[in-house]
Amino acid sequence: MLIFFKRLAAYFRRQSFWFGLILAAIILQTAFRLAMPLAFQAVFDVGIAHQDLDFLWTLFGVMTVFWLVQALASLGQDAAAARAGLTIIQQLRERMYDLVMSLSPARLQKLRGGDLPARFSTDLLLIEQAVVQTTHVVMFSVLNVLLSLGLLIYLDWRLALLTVVGMLAGLQLPKLFSKQAHQANYDRKNSEGRLLDNIQEQVFAGEVIQAFNLNPMMRARFTGQVDQLDRKAMAAYRADALVGRSGSQSASFLQIAILILGGFFVIKGSLTIGTMVAFSALLQNLVAGISHLSGAVPQIVKAGSSMKRVDELFAYSDDRPAETRFEVLPKPDHALSLSQVTFAYPQQRPTLLDVSFEAGRGTRTALVGASGSGKSTLLKLIMGFEEPLAGVMALDGHDAAAYSKSAWREHLSLVPQEPYLFHMSVRDNIRLGNLAADDDAVAAAAAAAGIDDAIRALPEGYATLVGDAGVRLSGGQKQRLAVARAVLRQPFVLVLDEATSALDPKTEREVMAALEQAVSDAVLLTVTHRLQTVVAYEQILVMDAGRIVARGNHQSLLASNDLYRGLWDKQQGFTISADGTKAEITQKRLARIDLFADVEPEALSTLCGLFTSRLVPEKTAIFKKGDAADRFCIIADGMVEVLPYAEGETRFKRMLLDTGDFFGELALLDDVPRSATVLTRTPTLLLELRRDHFHTMMDVSPALRERIKRAARGRRDEASGHAPG
Repeated sequence: MLIFFKRLAAYFRRQSFWFGLILAAIILQTAFRLAMPLAFQAVFDVGIAHQDLDFLWTLFGVMTVFWLVQALASLGQDAAAARAGLTIIQQLRERMYDLVMSLSPARLQKLRGGDLPARFSTDLLLIEQAVVQTTHVVMFSVLNVLLSLGLLIYLDWRLALLTVVGMLAGLQLPKLFSKQAHQANYDRKNSEGRLLDNIQEQVFAGEVIQAFNLNPMMRARFTGQVDQLDRKAMAAYRADALVGRSGSQSASFLQIAILILGGFFVIKGSLTIGTMVAFSALLQNLVAGISHLSGAVPQIVKAGSSMKRVDELFAYSDDRPAETRFEVLPKPDHALSLSQVTFAYPQQRPTLLDVSFEAGRGTRTALVGASGSGKSTLLKLIMGFEEPLAGVMALDGHDAAAYSKSAWREHLSLVPQEPYLFHMSVRDNIRLGNLAADDDAVAAAAAAAGIDDAIRALPEGYATLVGDAGVRLSGGQKQRLAVARAVLRQPFVLVLDEATSALDPKTEREVMAALEQAVSDAVLLTVTHRLQTVVAYEQILVMDAGRIVARGNHQSLLASNDLYRGLWDKQQGFTISADGTKAEITQKRLARIDLFADVEPEALSTLCGLFTSRLVPEKTAIFKKGDAADRFCIIADGMVEVLPYAEGETRFKRMLLDTGDFFGELALLDDVPRSATVLTRTPTLLLELRRDHFHTMMDVSPALRERIKRAARGRRDEASGHAPG
């Protein structure tokens, strides 16, 4: 119990005025409680013994006034306790919020998603109840018990000695069980946090759970956690009951002993009836104080367990002490530069090694490379979400390490691949880029993002609420709003992380042209899988295994770098319609797929004509694990995620495929179920070859069948580590 008050001591000191009022009210109430037994003594030994009615009326008047004063004081005590307690909780909540918002994404991910809200809700609620409702009970009970003991000694030292011995023995019992109760309540809170975390995870991963038919396994997992919480809760209730009951019940037995011994002293003539009545009333007051204290202890123990969890949150800290940095970074005018930047997540290999480049004002720089090459990590560093282990990031020579994160980000803006919209109007979501912007500036930014007309067509125009996370808008509309938000900010560095991936190629070109014009004076830094969109960029950085392995413009890289040329060639050979819903593949491009490498030109031409187009919305299953394997797919535009799943595990081994990649080739030959689920990450345009069409063609050309089978054998051997069949 003392640990709880020790942890909150600093907060209590800041509320010394309110706690001073509480203490004054408690002293008045305690004095009244102690005066009542003495009044009983006076009634028997003076008023009744001497038949003195005037004394009784005087005593009645004095005690009535005393009662009224302490009653008013008790009302003031409740108000002061509420004000002090709520202020302390507000300070705790604000400190927790500031800490969470200051954490880097990597550190924030260490906090379980469902457990974090529990610390803000149930944990703080228990602390609030302890401070507002229980702390003054503890103060009153302790003062009442101590002063009652003093008066008991004054009335009769013999009975008081028995009382002290019995009380000390009784107090050992709650102390004996309090440690067990503290641990039981701490375990229960952690179990609740894990359950909330699991519920939140299953809600967010609902699509994956359904795709893999994991509902029975997830239901069993949920049931197991509920059963565990039930056991932990029962253990906590038992421990709390032992703490609460042991003290109060021992005090009740003490009354029996005092009653018998006191009656013996009265019979022997060594104690007056008035003193016996006063002692009994005072003992009742003492027992009530002990009972109240015993009842308060479990509440304090619960709050102490919650405070421990809050302290665990406070153990996280910002990556660098803010007081060592400047809060204002001079407005840059020249360039963003990185020099020998290296980064690694804790206890992992470096994901970036000696990255150096400079991007000048008014220039466009693209980061390209295969999935996992370090592009996204580099963007996190530039945005200040992570911090380099070595090297320097600077704006016009001003090292980011010398400035606060807010000062650094003041000159940057980000359009992420999956933009987040708040549950507010379209206008207010765009205005988040620049809170001082007027409505005309918001509309101009929307026009630059190519979404002004679409917004005005909404039922309430710019005042339309977008819903939680923008649920009322399409993926493309959300991305355009995010672009408009970034344009409105007018940053020195604009970072685009697959910012137009949800748009069709034609719309993407239009939006990018408008965007580049709107921020023509900025440093434009783009990560994209569509190389066609960056062919005119002044600088393209090719990344591989965390390093920049080549740099230059499009033409120079095509001529000098095999990796870039391979990425480029993979995306060529497709003709996409203006609306982005139809695609065709050239004969030359189809021949670059090893499965069809040896197919004769005439047969290739026929195969090209058998492919059909299908546009699949983002976050949609193209097929699920266990589905019938009936078609082969080539990605003409977009990105998909392959999710092989190992039974009995809850982690999914993911693989990303984008434009030019293919999957499902084993479905052309083998009538076996799909070995994995494939989900779209962005709107994806597929070219699909149905298995029955392919077999019809092979029946006409047995030589083609043999060539395809030979190529397929090699693919089978590596299928487990590549795209699903």
